[in-house]
Amino acid sequence: MSKIFVTGATGTVGTQLIPLLLRRGAEVRVGVRSPDKARHLAELGADVVRFDLEEPTTARAALAGVERLFIIMPPLLVSSSADASLLAAAREAGVRFVARLSTMGADADSPTVMGRHHAAADDRVRASGLDWALIKPTFFMDNLLTFNIDGIRSEGAFYGAAADGKVSWVSSRDIAEVAAAVLLDPGAHRGREYALTGPEAVSCAEVAALVSEVAGRQVRYVDVSPEQLRASMVARGIPAAFADGIATLEQAKASGRMAAISPAFEQVVGHPGERYRDFLARNRAQLT
Repeated sequence: MSKIFVTGATGTVGTQLIPLLLRRGAEVRVGVRSPDKARHLAELGADVVRFDLEEPTTARAALAGVERLFIIMPPLLVSSSADASLLAAAREAGVRFVARLSTMGADADSPTVMGRHHAAADDRVRASGLDWALIKPTFFMDNLLTFNIDGIRSEGAFYGAAADGKVSWVSSRDIAEVAAAVLLDPGAHRGREYALTGPEAVSCAEVAALVSEVAGRQVRYVDVSPEQLRASMVARGIPAAFADGIATLEQAKASGRMAAISPAFEQVVGHPGERYRDFLARNRAQLT
């Protein structure tokens, strides 16, 4: 089977994608800044090498013998063109297929900064000269645990600026499953763009009710203004540019634009996606 190279392998999606690929017999190489932090992936059978998107010279060795590439860019690098050198190195190395983790709503005219940055990166993939596919998920269910778990545990509350806007949240486990399907059979997915959502749209207040049910205690959603949310993030040390991006994404939620439900997940993998309540039940230990 062709060798698959995965960037961002220690992140939310990558840590679930690598085991899936290995269990299905793929030969997988993962590129990370600090190989010591990916020992668990090496123990599973992945070939772990040093790779840094901001150091183009690391790409040549990382891509040797690779035919399929999956690009996951750290959020703070999406605004850069760091992936351009990786795509150039991929062409030189003989890579035949590239898939990229983008975002739903990626468009040059997107009202969100993140959407515009992802659109530019998507265009670089389309123009790379390689066969390609784009995976475009909506908001991750996992963000609740990544960014709000401390408040849920200490205050019984989490904060946002989404008002009563509904979102068709998707779990990172489902994203990883689609990525595995695409990478294992690129011919079936060449030139495709998959908008990934969960099977239902729920508001943040409804998420709070689901958390309360699963955790067995009351958890509230507290809605604040985008300006208040941004200020609180900056006060916690989050870079201002990233905080600006989050604030605009909250406004996208509030607008209702993120409520559409896509059939793409079930079309690719053959079964329905995970519902938010089931995601929370699977992660109950983190809520208590």
